[in-house]
Amino acid sequence: MAANNADVLASERCRSPATLAIEMSEVFTHGSQASRETYMRLCKLLEAHLSFEDAQKMLSESIENQRVLALRLACLVEKLILMHRLSNTDAEVLRVISQDLTGYATPTLLHHAMFTKNLASIFTPEQVAAWGTPIDSFQWLGCYAQTELGHGSNLRSLETTATFLPDVDEFELHSPTLTSIKYWPGALASTANMAVVYARLLIHGTDHGVHSFLLQLRDFTTHKPLPGITVGHIGNKLAFNTVDNGYLKLDRVRIPRANMAMKFSTVARDGTYSRADGAKRELSYFTMLQMRFHMVHGSAKTLSKAATIAVRYSAIRLQGLSATAPHGEVRVLDYQSQQHRVLPRVAESFAIFATSHVYNAFCTQATAMVDTSPDSIDATSLAMAHAISCALKVAASELCTRGIEICRRACGGHGYLQSSGLPELGGFAAQFVTAEGENYVISQQTTRTLLKLVGAYRMGVALPPSLEIFHALDGPLPKLSATDYEALFRYRFLSLLHQFDATAAAYPSPDVAIQTNLIESHHLALCYGKYVLVHEFAAAVESLSRATKPIAVALFELFCVTQLQEDLGDFMALVQLPTSARASLHARLTHLLDAVRPHAVALVDAFDHSDVSLNSTLGRADGNVYDALMQSSLLYASDAVPGFTEYLQPLRRLHASSRL
Repeated sequence: MAANNADVLASERCRSPATLAIEMSEVFTHGSQASRETYMRLCKLLEAHLSFEDAQKMLSESIENQRVLALRLACLVEKLILMHRLSNTDAEVLRVISQDLTGYATPTLLHHAMFTKNLASIFTPEQVAAWGTPIDSFQWLGCYAQTELGHGSNLRSLETTATFLPDVDEFELHSPTLTSIKYWPGALASTANMAVVYARLLIHGTDHGVHSFLLQLRDFTTHKPLPGITVGHIGNKLAFNTVDNGYLKLDRVRIPRANMAMKFSTVARDGTYSRADGAKRELSYFTMLQMRFHMVHGSAKTLSKAATIAVRYSAIRLQGLSATAPHGEVRVLDYQSQQHRVLPRVAESFAIFATSHVYNAFCTQATAMVDTSPDSIDATSLAMAHAISCALKVAASELCTRGIEICRRACGGHGYLQSSGLPELGGFAAQFVTAEGENYVISQQTTRTLLKLVGAYRMGVALPPSLEIFHALDGPLPKLSATDYEALFRYRFLSLLHQFDATAAAYPSPDVAIQTNLIESHHLALCYGKYVLVHEFAAAVESLSRATKPIAVALFELFCVTQLQEDLGDFMALVQLPTSARASLHARLTHLLDAVRPHAVALVDAFDHSDVSLNSTLGRADGNVYDALMQSSLLYASDAVPGFTEYLQPLRRLHASSRL
């Protein structure tokens, strides 16, 4: 059976052009040939110290042991960085790869992903330079303490206070209420000894709003919390338990005035407060924008793992007898119903990957500008990036979480096993919907920003290239067919935006309009995110070779047709798609499933997930899923029967005695 299954996947791969997986990997999964080469080189470096067997054992460990093993992984990564003298860029990639390969985030990853980036973006170069050595040498391990027990995305309502004390030139950080306790920050519970704390700045009784402050949490030698600081774990979560999310209560803790982030706002020795203009102030939240784009990429990674598992297992699994060959069993992937469940998830993964690279590149460029010349950042572009980051997080995370569950169900009973990797992926992906702003909450930010940008457009403000579609906002709808994919999604979004803008005009303010029409606001943001996904997917396809492009075009169409079918009422009402489109879309769907099916295994190979990375008995690259299932079961082998002596045996005796 094992050898036959290996032959099955080998023959599946032979059905596709030899260069398909590599080219799709370079363009979509990694964004470039150089990025793929770096990724594969660093994967090889780390995988030399990992194994599939160890990854499977991790699933049966207690949460406490998982946290210890995650810290061991973090230390291994840092040792490899030092041993191989990796560049800063390679070091950052390796840290991210460690999560990709194991499926487990290390608490120290947040030190690099959020804490250090936050320091660089909102503290002055002089402040960062003064603290550089402890940050780089791991003497400091930081976290990002923003969310409170009572408030998350609504930053304006955060309650933690930072009161300036002019007599001693210090701030006093305090948690004045139960709901002001910091709650949820990753790495806060037991790992971090430093934090960037978001608190209300109070000077001479005046509230200047929320600002950021650097706070030492623990003694650098003993790792014990400092006086006035109470920290702890918030408890076990659905997943992501290798990261120690915690709470922080502050009891009038003093810090120097120099510990306030002063790139965009300053407090002088005498308490005089000054701040930058609105555009610069927006940069103080740049870390959140970055994290949202990273979560879009994370959604692609996680969904693509589920799609890989489902496709490979479906290509191996035999189920039912063939109608044309009664003595032969059918491979599950050859059923149209299975293709309909699994193959669109492959297409969605590629769509999200393509989009994530575009906006991660924007973040890289913007970060450099924040560090060197923040005055040169265009306020309109920054506002647009904020709107897109929220909309894409909504669209990508919804596709991801829904898609993983579809893949789990498509794998039948075996998909319910932890060893399949699918339940863990589902739990892991659930964070993308909630973290950095729950989707229904941050979708309001997209709508609010879009309304502001529409207002600026109507006043004649010059538009950046990404907003040139606004020129069609008030014009007549063109006549579109069911295959005008990008135009359909563009005009669907513009029609919704036009409607919402007209609705908002009847209210005293945009905020009142949004609060009164939250369902429409969320739908607008989601549709904007889907338009961006379609637009970037289409652009990425154009760069492919003649051999690969037709297959990628079929994938692109499959993504579009699937989304069109799900929202068909929208397209009929908003862009006047005829009712006959329902039948034509279904016919197109079945054609596209037939076109993509021969290349399914090669396409998921393009995601470059190793067996260690997938940590799945069903998604093995060699097809040996049944051997892997039994080997995984043997991890739990034991002659002991828990509870037999204590409960089952006495119960038998009780029943026996009752018959006497």
